[in-house]
Formats: sequence, C-alpha cells, structure tokens
Amino acid sequence: MTRLDGIHGDMLRVDLAAPPEDGKANAELLKLLTRILGLPASRVQLKSGHAARKKSVHIESLAPDAAAALLSPWLAAGR
Repeated sequence: MTRLDGIHGDMLRVDLAAPPEDGKANAELLKLLTRILGLPASRVQLKSGHAARKKSVHIESLAPDAAAALLSPWLAAGR
C-alpha cells in the first residue's frame, strides 16, 4: 500500500507499493502528491532521482509551508 510515512528532517518519506521498474514508482509518487495537494499533474515534476531511492520533486507555485500544511492531515492519519 502506498502511504506517507512521515517527515524526516527536510524530507518527506513515502512508502510506494509500485515496483521501482520502468518508472512505475516515480509515476505513483507524482500521482500521490497531485492527489493529496489537489494540483494538476503539470504542476508536480520529478526533478532528480529518477532511478534512485531519494528523489527531488518540484511543486510549481506552492510554498514549502503550504505543502507541509496540506500534507499534515495525511501524515497524521498514516495514509
């Protein structure tokens, strides 16, 4: 099951159910973030880490504080 696992330092930890092959995990991560943040897919992009466990995501026009506020209910619920 894909779920948010918490914030560790300045990083968001996400457990992905999709396998790390053929970009499936990357696509699942972006889909999860767009759904939680209520943004169109065009505003959430994988910046780096395409083939790595650690990834950097760019969220267009969303301040880090606003992103944290939108993510906090999901983190509290363990979803």
